Amino acid sequence: MVDKTASAVNDLTALYRLYEERISVIPAAENDIFESLVTFDSCKTAPIHRWYTFKEGFSDRLVNALNQHGIISKKESSILLDPFCGVGTTLLSCQLQGANENVHTAVGIERNPAIHSIAQSKLNWREYRLGTIDKLLRALRLPKRGRRPSVPVPELSTLHETRKSGKRAFDPQVLADLLSLRERIKRECGLNPERDFFMLAWTVVIEQASNTRKDGRALRLMEQSELPNVRELFFAQCQLMIEDLKSLGRQTHRSICTTAILGDAKHIPFLDNTFTGLCYSPPYLNNIDYTEVYKLELWLRGHVNTQEAFRSLRLKTFRSHPSITFPFTSICDRLRSQTWIRQLKKALINSLPADEFRQMRESLFSGYIDDMLLTLIEQKRVAKPGAPIVCVVGNSLHGGSANHKVPVCTDLLISAAAKAVGLGIDHIQIARQLPRRDNKNGWLRESLVVMRKPKNL
Repeated sequence: MVDKTASAVNDLTALYRLYEERISVIPAAENDIFESLVTFDSCKTAPIHRWYTFKEGFSDRLVNALNQHGIISKKESSILLDPFCGVGTTLLSCQLQGANENVHTAVGIERNPAIHSIAQSKLNWREYRLGTIDKLLRALRLPKRGRRPSVPVPELSTLHETRKSGKRAFDPQVLADLLSLRERIKRECGLNPERDFFMLAWTVVIEQASNTRKDGRALRLMEQSELPNVRELFFAQCQLMIEDLKSLGRQTHRSICTTAILGDAKHIPFLDNTFTGLCYSPPYLNNIDYTEVYKLELWLRGHVNTQEAFRSLRLKTFRSHPSITFPFTSICDRLRSQTWIRQLKKALINSLPADEFRQMRESLFSGYIDDMLLTLIEQKRVAKPGAPIVCVVGNSLHGGSANHKVPVCTDLLISAAAKAVGLGIDHIQIARQLPRRDNKNGWLRESLVVMRKPKNL
């Protein structure tokens, strides 16, 4: 069985190479010019962007770099769409001075309500009045008089259970302090726009005050150290955000329309031929369920309040993870058998080892490809003829023994899916090779897939 699996993997990689010969794949630049554009690192020090660290995001300099390289035109006025906008990096970078001067409207779509709220809170930074923030901060700093009312803890097991190891997500007193501060923010801020400012600062504190860290597919429980001071963490985050508002308030900024929509990239709520460019990074095919990774934010912010609502949200996510059994679809299988995406999918499924996870992986790969086809159909519909569509994505390895892992070249799969729905492929620009010991053949990489809607459509 090992020999059969190894042979199937060899057939798959041979097909990858054959497909690469049919398109333009540009190796990573020697000066690493694209490497820094596919990570969130530059955002960690950039004003407003740094308000919330989003490890799944890309650089705030990406769209400007696409302008400089002529991928997104600098000559015509642009309406930009990011159908997987995350915390709003694409949209926010279009707002700030000196970037993307030709973009006058930038729209984002995000499925996860907690992440969407973070994005919109960042995009609303111009609405936050320093005088009102200062007044509300003074009120929040005052000690609460009288007995503090008890705030119910959401019915999420992670917030209640202690593991056999003795680890738990929150110290009970820290969680009580966190929930009490949330309620006080709501009372003091009322309907003022600054409420979003303070709720974003509070959201940042959730992970800082917990004994958890986001680690790939899940939350990792850490050893409990000294108890964090929720109020100190909160006021420190507020101060960082105030510094950015003061700094940006001394600059002149272009008037640009930006908004993040809570919705689904497979059902884009815009008319045909609306956007002159699209730039996005979809979920990678790497088993990460963002409802799980961001469950503390979802539950503690009140976006979900029951397990049924949590499950319902999972069912609406992109099929990049096996955390739930999704409805079956057969979109790819209805395409002509000679299309590249059909051939690549067949070879990918055939290369899976016949172990206990085979059926799960087959459903995962099939669902992901079908969801990509659906969203690419929508992207083609809403893009203007000739519009560039830039997708940042990373490849992965799945299953098998150490010597026979299956390379999943998501960049090639997406480009083949795009060709199947009638988009043109300009090229695939490899941004960086992933620094892993098992990246022996170079398939593990992050890339920019540059597509375009044909001008004659």
